[in-house]
Amino acid sequence: FLFTHRGESVMRVLEADGMTGYFTEIVTSLYGFPRKPSPEGLHYLIDKYALDRRQCCMVGDRLIDIACGKNAGVSRILFDPDGYMEGLEAEARFARMDDMRAALIGKEG
Repeated sequence: FLFTHRGESVMRVLEADGMTGYFTEIVTSLYGFPRKPSPEGLHYLIDKYALDRRQCCMVGDRLIDIACGKNAGVSRILFDPDGYMEGLEAEARFARMDDMRAALIGKEG
């Protein structure tokens, strides 16, 4: 799933990179949910797909992503390639995309 404050522009970027097929649903600003750190967009996805909050995580690269995950009651994973985000409440932190991918889905993907 993808939850973003962006509108249709995110779809063009994902399509250009051949990534739309990686997401079951992409929640954009067009859904009308309040912006992060409000958890309403995450609540929508969790409820719609009957997800277990204990097995969900919010992956983000900004404070509002981590706060959104906390507000939704899910684990948080911070992608921080430059090491600027100190003191955020995240269960895991990654500086390299390959390391995050290996931890989340395994080396084989």
